[in-house]
Amino acid sequence: MPPAGHPQGGPPVPYQDPYAQQGQGWGNPYAQQGQAWGDPYAQQQGMYGHGHPTHAECDSAKVVHIGGIFGVLVALIMYLMKKDESPYVRYHAAQALNFQLLMMIGYFISGLLFIVVIGIVLWVGLLVTSIVIQIKAAGAAGRGEWYRFPFNVSWVN
Repeated sequence: MPPAGHPQGGPPVPYQDPYAQQGQGWGNPYAQQGQAWGDPYAQQQGMYGHGHPTHAECDSAKVVHIGGIFGVLVALIMYLMKKDESPYVRYHAAQALNFQLLMMIGYFISGLLFIVVIGIVLWVGLLVTSIVIQIKAAGAAGRGEWYRFPFNVSWVN
């Protein structure tokens, strides 16, 4: 008999997420232990006992991302105000804050390169990319999704 999981037979092998650490995958950072790719909408009895986000939470998360077009201030204020109240708004505020801090570093570097023409091109590219990605994030937050930026850092959790 062929080994388990072999294409020609044998019992199926359950999928194990290679990136899961202590039962948490990349999906929902507030998933319970033992839940590899947590359903962010399922009722959880974890650290917050928080299920599907309310309309007010979705609106607050959307404002965080839309406000990011104008700088880090909206995300910082919302993070400090809502971090203990709503894990959904906290997650989106932290994602937005990390992304906006990363963009500020990019704007600073491109500003230094304004002496060379490449700085202007880099600055415009960063601006357009930032606006497009933050609009996508605002739409996802408004629909109640746990959106993760395509590239980001994890300075603020």
